[in-house]
Amino acid sequence: MAMSDWDRLMAINLRGAVLCARQAFLLMRECGGGIVNVSSLGGMPGAEKFPGYVAYTVSKFALTGLTEALAAEGKAQGIRVNGVAPGAVDTEMLRKAAPHLRTRTGPTDIAKVIAFLCDPAESGCMSGATLVINSNE
Repeated sequence: MAMSDWDRLMAINLRGAVLCARQAFLLMRECGGGIVNVSSLGGMPGAEKFPGYVAYTVSKFALTGLTEALAAEGKAQGIRVNGVAPGAVDTEMLRKAAPHLRTRTGPTDIAKVIAFLCDPAESGCMSGATLVINSNE
């Protein structure tokens, strides 16, 4: 992999999340709030890894670590930081890229978990967690 490709992927998957969190912290520092990072099953320990996806996997592991570190940083300000780590999601992109792969997880399923993590009435006691969402058949 060319280092320029590595840098681009890290900029999208990790730096983008850092910049968004930085702005969110500025906006939430007085009143608290919740941040949800979207990682990947590929960024979780023990999950199957695929050849050719080293940079992606590393970036998603880093995002999971960022979630935990930001949860510690935001605790005193009432800022909760959690993440989701979806496996395969039934989308047109997945059907084109891996037509053999079957999953019962749809985009709405991911959205429901993110909404749960954003709602302090539902998940106010959670911070620093990354929830795995995986229903591959």
